[in-house]
Amino acid sequence: MSSEKTNGPAGGPPPKKAATADENRAPTGAGGEVVLVVEDDPHVRRLALRFLAALGYRALAAEDAPGAREILEAAERIDLLLTDVVLRKGVSGPALAREALSRRPGLKVLYMSGYSRVAALETGEIDDDTPLLTKPFRKAEFAREIRRILDEPGAG
Repeated sequence: MSSEKTNGPAGGPPPKKAATADENRAPTGAGGEVVLVVEDDPHVRRLALRFLAALGYRALAAEDAPGAREILEAAERIDLLLTDVVLRKGVSGPALAREALSRRPGLKVLYMSGYSRVAALETGEIDDDTPLLTKPFRKAEFAREIRRILDEPGAG
């Protein structure tokens, strides 16, 4: 009988350490950052708004490009445009983003799509280096992408 101790079951390797709270913590908003969510699916829009509120961001929402234009005109501050690639009412998310950037040159942009990146690229609306959050998304992934785009230097 050996007096040597093992950390794992039946002399195997030690169990993997559980992720710490810091490793699981989603990045949060800083300094009252404002995100404009443009999403025509009401369930996805509500989910994004819930996530943003829980993460400490101020969120504004529109279901389509005309609604987004009104908010872009009226809102004092918008730090990030989070828009679906494919929107109803004839204006795509990228077309809306180009319009928004002409009005607000420092605006950051993150796209969402229910299509894979490859399928979204095939629309011709986005490039390979375009920031894209694929739906469905988890809160941690959503939080990391929002924070990453907001922390990038320069305009969206």
